[in-house]
Amino acid sequence: MNLLRAQAYSYSKRNIREYYGLLNLDEGCSADDVRESFRKLAKQYHPDGGSSTADSATFIRIEEAYRKVLSHVIEQTNARL
Repeated sequence: MNLLRAQAYSYSKRNIREYYGLLNLDEGCSADDVRESFRKLAKQYHPDGGSSTADSATFIRIEEAYRKVLSHVIEQTNARL
């Protein structure tokens, strides 16, 4: 593996860990766990939710994390099949 590829892999691995952390999940969780965590956090941070913790910037980060982690979980599941 060349250096550039190794750095990109390390960067993406670090990012995916951060995304799992934003959703309060551990690697190896199920797609249902990802969806459940996202729904809970969306209710808490969605700007139209009326919550005292509503924050559009945080919601956008959580939504991005949801998409990335769900894709990662589905990739991992398909790789095991």
